[in-house]
Amino acid sequence: MKKWIAKKAKATRNFMIIAKVHEITKDAEVPVEGLDDLKRIFNILLDPAIALSARVVTNQDGYNWLDTLKDEDGKYIMQPDPTKPMSTLLFGKYPVKKVSNKTLPSKAVEGGYKVPIICGDLKEAITIFDRETLTIDISKVAGELWKTDQTGIKVRERLDIQSVDEEAIVMAEHLITSSGAAAVVSAEPDEPKVYTQAEIEKLSREKIIALGTQLGYTMTTTAADEKAAVVADFMAQQESAQSK
Repeated sequence: MKKWIAKKAKATRNFMIIAKVHEITKDAEVPVEGLDDLKRIFNILLDPAIALSARVVTNQDGYNWLDTLKDEDGKYIMQPDPTKPMSTLLFGKYPVKKVSNKTLPSKAVEGGYKVPIICGDLKEAITIFDRETLTIDISKVAGELWKTDQTGIKVRERLDIQSVDEEAIVMAEHLITSSGAAAVVSAEPDEPKVYTQAEIEKLSREKIIALGTQLGYTMTTTAADEKAAVVADFMAQQESAQSK
């Protein structure tokens, strides 16, 4: 019984964490095609202080893609952690945590699917308010239990998850075609959304830069610059793109 309750409680907590991650990274996902795109996340999109404690969380699909990446010398980028043989490091720096596809599903799209790769420090991005209280109710008469000679168990856990620093994580996505090969986009793209300055000002600096990168803009500002400068940079890049 204890194992069953612990398993269900863990699943519920993981679901809430993933839901909060998707909430704070919505519309700011960063597409990655290879090593350079991954390096850019840690070198530019994440604050240097956050990058020091950054980790990678991905599902089985994403882990498989990362685990097959090689450098120019043909060496795999993911290597075992010398201090923890059962763990792996990306670029020799960032610990990689693999969760099941069921817990963190890939996103189905036309022609394939996008695998999620969460980069950053989750402990800085969100916090869990846990009262460490479980309420367990057992009944043989609730609902239809009496008629079917069954016993029902209801477990309640008191916790909440809130964002703290939304700039502490970046949601990267890698597109894999149904055939298993990395996708090559050749179709004409849809007309991009035109954002107002008010909409952009509601986003954090990290999300503005990530959105600009996603749209193919050559952002000249970084997360270290003032937000007003980042907003102005995005609006200028958008205007330039519209005039082409």
